[in-house]
Amino acid sequence: YWLFGMAILAAIQTTVNFNYFITLGVCGIAFMFIERKLYWIGLFVILLELVGYGIYIGFNRAIPSPSSLGVGVAKAEPGSGPDPGHIFALGLVAGSLSFGGAYVTIPFLQAEAVTIGQWMAVSTFLDSIAIGNIVPSPLVMFSTFIGFQAGYLWGGYSIGFGFLGGLLIAVGMLFPCFLFTILGHNLLEKLVRNKFLAAFFDGISGTVVGIIAITAINLLNSSITSTTGLADVSQQDLPIILAKNSSIAAVLYILTLAALYGYKKPYLSLWLVIFGAIAGQFLFVNN
Repeated sequence: YWLFGMAILAAIQTTVNFNYFITLGVCGIAFMFIERKLYWIGLFVILLELVGYGIYIGFNRAIPSPSSLGVGVAKAEPGSGPDPGHIFALGLVAGSLSFGGAYVTIPFLQAEAVTIGQWMAVSTFLDSIAIGNIVPSPLVMFSTFIGFQAGYLWGGYSIGFGFLGGLLIAVGMLFPCFLFTILGHNLLEKLVRNKFLAAFFDGISGTVVGIIAITAINLLNSSITSTTGLADVSQQDLPIILAKNSSIAAVLYILTLAALYGYKKPYLSLWLVIFGAIAGQFLFVNN
């Protein structure tokens, strides 16, 4: 139940824009003490974090902006994407985070590309997740799509630079995995046997659940209430069309969720994405 509490705490902190690294680190350290039944020390670590957050709010008279969720490794000039060096660095940081669960890279990449860098729209980010889930190794392909978009924008809408960006972020994502397992094998074996540090990683794993949950809710909200393709709609008609499209999106979401949990068939995800794309051409309207 302590890990469940960590997940709830992480969800709350993500909602009020706590930096992911701070959340993961503090919860991991706190759980190290809690696992050894040093409950008061673990709770004190969390309390220190909350006090620090309160002091921050007191000085700034506001909660942190959404940009504080990441580290800003993929910033770019307006209308462009990050340069190749920063694309590779983005992959390195995202790949290093995967030890807490591969899905933790999703909220991190969203913060870097959509919120901080602002070179990718939420709708495009959702497309990258959808495309990534119909091919092998979805998380690597999802990040490669983001790298392609970054390189494509940085190179002046060049497909060649897009492929370069995809390659760089994929290499960056995979490099920490090879580094940890090949060069650091002996060290990792010692860390795994260390119960104190094992508890640290357990705390991170529980925390990741809360971060992913809030990210999923935000993405769900964005996908259902999307205004993509409605730029030419008059302000008078916009609320009606948006309500209609949101209702259709909600129904499609429920049907897709039911299909995923009700049927365990090969290539089901692929067919759902294909039929969803076809349905979107007929169901979503802007007039």
